Amino acid sequence: MSGPQPHRSLQSLEREDAAVRLRAAGLTTEAIAQEIGVHRSTVSQILARHQRWTQFKEAPRNLEERWTGLFGVRATNALRNYGIDSEEKLAAASDEQLLRVANFGRHSLRLIRQYVPNPYPPAEIPEKVQRVMRAAQIGRERAEAAIAAMDEP
Repeated sequence: MSGPQPHRSLQSLEREDAAVRLRAAGLTTEAIAQEIGVHRSTVSQILARHQRWTQFKEAPRNLEERWTGLFGVRATNALRNYGIDSEEKLAAASDEQLLRVANFGRHSLRLIRQYVPNPYPPAEIPEKVQRVMRAAQIGRERAEAAIAAMDEP
């Protein structure tokens, strides 16, 4: 699949790269966990996600088989029944469009967005949410000012 990687934090990507490099060097899951500073179950999840992504990109099988392996039968069938039969159509579909598909819910959307990023920005943020965000920013600024004042002699 071509296109950008799904959005993840830089720290997450760096950890994944480090875990994959260390595994290729022959380290155990426990040793990798100690090296990158996470729990070994997190390393297992990182390596499994990387393996699925590699298989997704390199699999010579048809698209429906790849999607079934990644997203599950229900999501794959829902996409096919809705008329989404290519990676381009899937990438072009907005979250709102996908959530309107029968038998396709938030869990399926999360699975898909791990591998196929949403090219559309989220819908406009409602006014009530904007007010809460502004209040949180003001609270953070006040807390930082109070901390700075305590640090001054």
